[in-house]
Amino acid sequence: ALGTMAATIAHEINNPLMIIQTRTKSIEREINVKSDLDLEKIRTALSGIISTVGKVSKTIHSLRNFSRNSDHDQFENHN
Repeated sequence: ALGTMAATIAHEINNPLMIIQTRTKSIEREINVKSDLDLEKIRTALSGIISTVGKVSKTIHSLRNFSRNSDHDQFENHN
């Protein structure tokens, strides 16, 4: 079960990282190759990067909440 969870987490983080890498390379190409920059293309790529970083951050935040130490949580009896 732990291996499956690790594979899922790796997938959830790796896919957004690939998007970030692809878009970053696209921006780099746009800057290095063209003398007349397509600013709209760059803005779109940057927007995608920002959105993707947000998704990774949300995944990490969820993992932290899931794995946090609950030793000091108050016990509540709902009976």
